[in-house]
Amino acid sequence: MAIAANILLIDADADRSTPLADALQQQGCSVTVSHRRFDAIDQANLQSFNLLLCQAQLPDGDWQEVVSDLNITPHVIFHPADTPIDAAMHALCNDLSSAEKSSFIMKLLDPLSRNAPPAYEAKVPANAIALDNQMVANSVAMQKVTRMALRAAKTKSSILITGATGTGKEVMAQLIHSQSDRAALPFVAINCGAIPEELLESELFGHSKGAFTGATQSRKGRFQIADKGTIFLDEIGDMSPKLQVKLLRVLQERCFEPVGSHESIEIDVRIIAATHRNLADSISQGTFREDLYYRLNVIPLELPALHERGQDILDLAQFFIHQLNASMGTTIVGIEPACQEIFLNYPWPGNVRELSNIVERIAVLKGEGFITAEDLPEKMRDQYELPIGGNLFPFAPESTIAEQLDMKKLVEDFENQLILSALEKFDGNKKKTADYLSMNRTTLIEKLKKRGLA
Repeated sequence: MAIAANILLIDADADRSTPLADALQQQGCSVTVSHRRFDAIDQANLQSFNLLLCQAQLPDGDWQEVVSDLNITPHVIFHPADTPIDAAMHALCNDLSSAEKSSFIMKLLDPLSRNAPPAYEAKVPANAIALDNQMVANSVAMQKVTRMALRAAKTKSSILITGATGTGKEVMAQLIHSQSDRAALPFVAINCGAIPEELLESELFGHSKGAFTGATQSRKGRFQIADKGTIFLDEIGDMSPKLQVKLLRVLQERCFEPVGSHESIEIDVRIIAATHRNLADSISQGTFREDLYYRLNVIPLELPALHERGQDILDLAQFFIHQLNASMGTTIVGIEPACQEIFLNYPWPGNVRELSNIVERIAVLKGEGFITAEDLPEKMRDQYELPIGGNLFPFAPESTIAEQLDMKKLVEDFENQLILSALEKFDGNKKKTADYLSMNRTTLIEKLKKRGLA
């Protein structure tokens, strides 16, 4: 019987890794393929693996950096030098077929299976907070906000989250709740802009029997349901002045009366509010109470737009891909390197919500393989200036493409262009450039020197 194993295969060469992955899957293994270091780290943070098969040198690092980033000791590592398993090294570095390599790997897995060692659990990096909550915070901008949110979570203070539509305000609120001493108690969310005023008061504060036509029985409101926990008031800027007065009393006195009742109900609830509006403008226009604003805005958190978050765009896309593969049975591997530049340069007017929708649409329609430029909506492709004639290899002349491609040179030229563009973006700051490109600063400096880009 084939030995079940969960394998992470990291290899930049799809022509080599795909047949090997297929052969291993035929042996009953579950194989996840990554072609870049940061993709592998994302995968290892989302699930456990029995075996790590890693190419020595990847486009954004080497096997040592992979192991260092994962902070684990996998059962087997294959690489061209200094291997602890000489026989495995010999087998995989020679021209064996994918089936022969697969058979060899299964033999190595067999004693591991008999000894039944536990599969390793990869750590979640400190800067990838609450990944299960879709909170990916690897960019400098998001790390700053997230650190503030985690400090605020330990307090009882009210929090006001601002940011454009689709930036993840409710996800941030859930993160704050999950890191607070109220985490085991209710988290109740309500969109104040989606409910008519006459119904919103009852939704928030409940009502007594006979309070209005159709009120055949008393009903608890969201505040009472959230007692001892957290209530999240989304789109607070759309709340009517009448309800703003009642909410102000809740913040000041920690009590309220249900609609149609004179009985005061005391509550202990953490209030997190959010809006995409500029409340300072709303105050000057007389549509939002200044005293309520200061009660809510004890701790302000402003979420950056997605286009300001750099590498987070690709990390979030990979996170959504993993979610969709798990829920829909798709087998999307990731985003093709040439296509990643389009993702990074697109302005994302709908922010994280738009990214999630586009990835889901592609996953449903494509079902498997890599996401390529051809899979993207036309509006995304139009934002990316391809060379005249649609040449997807801007560093190679048409004659070269028609005859023969030097893949290694094309990839290196493309990587050089990315590095130079990133350096220009960050005014020559090598630390910020390395973070943006998901590589170590020393690796970046080495590439700059070696390729004469300094």
